[in-house]
Amino acid sequence: QAQKHFRTPSAIPRRAMPPKAAAAKAAAAKAAAKAAASPPPTSGGSGKAGAAEAASPPPPKEEEKEPPAPKPGPPGVTLTQLMRFLFPSNLEHPNSTGRLELFARYGPVDEDGKLRGGIRGSHVHTDFEITQMIKHETKEALFALMNRPRTTVEVVVDSVLPIALEQVYTQTEVRRLLKGVAVDEKGEMKFSDLQKEILECRRRRLQELVDDGSLTARGRGHRLPFQSKARDTLLSGLQKKKHNEQEEWHARTKRLHNIGCLVAGLEEQNEAMQINGNVTLARSLGSVDDKW
Repeated sequence: QAQKHFRTPSAIPRRAMPPKAAAAKAAAAKAAAKAAASPPPTSGGSGKAGAAEAASPPPPKEEEKEPPAPKPGPPGVTLTQLMRFLFPSNLEHPNSTGRLELFARYGPVDEDGKLRGGIRGSHVHTDFEITQMIKHETKEALFALMNRPRTTVEVVVDSVLPIALEQVYTQTEVRRLLKGVAVDEKGEMKFSDLQKEILECRRRRLQELVDDGSLTARGRGHRLPFQSKARDTLLSGLQKKKHNEQEEWHARTKRLHNIGCLVAGLEEQNEAMQINGNVTLARSLGSVDDKW
């Protein structure tokens, strides 16, 4: 009889919730779901919201990445390396001006003064390749300097190009040209500084040729005669300040043989006294390193 009147919890009828309480509960659940879905506020609030935000731990800071190290520039260049490229030992009269400007475009060179190219510098440019590169770069520089359509200035460029290729620097002129470039404690110069100085000199040189015209530019400047180390050694005795009688006669004979034809023409070779005095006053040809 007791079991008959016992009811399980599931069988106990529940009291119905009032409509107003059910609506309030649904609104609270909807607000909680919306707050959970929205991101946390960035600024601190007031009341309970501000206290909850203050109690929350700060977000972890991202590790600051160090800026990438700058790429190393081209290695420094010594004057010896540059001179080996401008005046190679296998050429008697190299085009030093074109080589200097080519160095500024495609340098630097290696320790032996060789201009390299190809994959990782595996190819050493030959003298013939360098000559063709000089001609091409000088022609393109003239076109860029005039800043006009190629078809309209092609005739002018073709007339100025041979004169631009004829101009050659001596070692003294190269040193004078680069005297403004800073040299570090290792005796090296920055390639970027060399490049700026050389390209600016090329612009001035070509601009002068274009402004002056080909006819006046061709006759400007002097050329040194051919000379060699053997000739300089044979005529070294002429540079002595004092001679005895035998050395004086030998020096006069050598001067007459080497310089007599330069101070007088064929029809004036019978003027022995004048020729003898002029060959004594004549200067030497200069340093063997000056090549044109």
